[in-house]
Amino acid sequence: MARSAIALIMLLWSAPLAAQNDEASQLFRAAVAAHAQGDFAAAARAFEAAHALVPSGAAIYNAAVSWDAGGNRGRAVDAFAWSLSIGGLSDEQRARAEEATADLSAYVVLEVRGRGRVAVEGRASRDAPARFVLAAGAHQVTLGDRREAVLVRESRVLDWHPPPVVEAPEHPAPPPPPTEEGRSAVWGAGWGLVAAGSALGISAAVVGSRALRARDDFVDSAREDRNARDRAKRLRGLTNGLAFGGLAAGLVGIPLIIRGRHRTEVVVTGLGVRAQGAF
Repeated sequence: MARSAIALIMLLWSAPLAAQNDEASQLFRAAVAAHAQGDFAAAARAFEAAHALVPSGAAIYNAAVSWDAGGNRGRAVDAFAWSLSIGGLSDEQRARAEEATADLSAYVVLEVRGRGRVAVEGRASRDAPARFVLAAGAHQVTLGDRREAVLVRESRVLDWHPPPVVEAPEHPAPPPPPTEEGRSAVWGAGWGLVAAGSALGISAAVVGSRALRARDDFVDSAREDRNARDRAKRLRGLTNGLAFGGLAAGLVGIPLIIRGRHRTEVVVTGLGVRAQGAF
């Protein structure tokens, strides 16, 4: 009787806190009535529900007293430890809670780190990070949308922080598509190179014919006319240079025409290139 009376006095000390919220106040009065009637489990749960509405270390301490009075030592030790972590206890309440949690060798402590409300099956939920004093074994742990069965054989930390957000590497923006003016410029440059290639090809043909005449003059002189021989060699070299230059200009110009006007039909004729038309 003396222990119950002391417990009831401690329970009433936290009434002003619950009065801050009508629903919490009703839960607090229901908890006190349930404790007085010996329904300690209902009283403890009501105190925990009042704490959820108006956070108070004293409310959780009261829940611990009710669990202890009902013989649920495991829940009582967990609630005493929880009340100490919240704070706001009187000296006498803190001394009793510390005494109750001085020896936790029969239990394991699970610390859950993360964001949001965390609950362990059979225990009231609390804000993470939170510590739970439990019996060793498998326990269902819930944090937000995550729910897993966790085997706790010894005290441990369960880090359930969300994974860091990995930012996608920045890639340079793709070059803008060429404008109509840009395509026209490319197309025009292509045709300019093709025209230049054609001119070089024609020049190569003219110079080549002169080189052939110079070679004939050298042969007709019984290969004794050194001037004809040198002229033939010089003109042959110039012919080759003009021919290769014309070919290179045509090979560069044709892709530019295709790039500038994708639908331009290109026809290669003789020494040059001509366009049938863009459509």
